[in-house]
Amino acid sequence: MDIRAVEKSKKWGYMFYISYNGAKFQSFDEMNEKKSIKGKFREVMEKIDFTWAKGVQQAGRTDDIRKCAGEFYVTHCYQRR
Repeated sequence: MDIRAVEKSKKWGYMFYISYNGAKFQSFDEMNEKKSIKGKFREVMEKIDFTWAKGVQQAGRTDDIRKCAGEFYVTHCYQRR
C-alpha cells in the first residue's frame, strides 16, 4: 500500500539533526552579514537542488552557537511518478 496515497499534501517533511563547530560561525539563525549555521545548511541544500515548500525551521535553543548540535525541519515539494 502506498501510504502517501491517503495524504492530502504533496509535501514531504524532513528532520535533520546536525552537529557543527560553533567557533566557525557568528550566529545560529540567519542574520545579515553574519556567517550562520542555518545559512550554511540552506546553502548545502540548494547545492543538491532541494525544492523548498517552506523555509527552514529550527528546533531547540539557538542562543548559544557553541552548543554544537541542533535540529532543522524542512518541507519539500515532490512529484508523484
